[in-house]
Amino acid sequence: LLLQYFATSRNPLINEKKWLSTRAGILKELERNLLNVPNVTVEKQEFKTEILYRQQGPTRLKGANIVVTFHGLNSRTKHDEILLVGAHYDSDSTRLASINDNGSGVVAILECIRRLSDEIINNGTFLLYTIIFVMFDVQRSQLVILFYRQK
Repeated sequence: LLLQYFATSRNPLINEKKWLSTRAGILKELERNLLNVPNVTVEKQEFKTEILYRQQGPTRLKGANIVVTFHGLNSRTKHDEILLVGAHYDSDSTRLASINDNGSGVVAILECIRRLSDEIINNGTFLLYTIIFVMFDVQRSQLVILFYRQK
């Protein structure tokens, strides 16, 4: 995953194609790993923002946070405790920075999701509490807000 999606720049102003393909790749990976996993939701939270990069003026673009929620037995009750784990999937311009900024964090999240899904499906593991994994987009935007609404 690091080499496939995160070894090159994913900055929307430098390499928009890679930025969009990385998002699509993350969603594809989630679809593959979350197949038949109960009590899990995946949301793509789209938003509009402005990004400032170097000496250029602000550029408007549409970003999308990817939110994966594992609902535990206490989900949506007063006894629920929520663990939030996050990383961002866009990057700066250099190759080394791209892996560390924050490709390694997103790959760690994807691996946690894969292992947790495997435990739930193959070993009958269940969660008491809610775990939310967020892969944030557009780290350098002026404003990126995650609104999590319980339905």
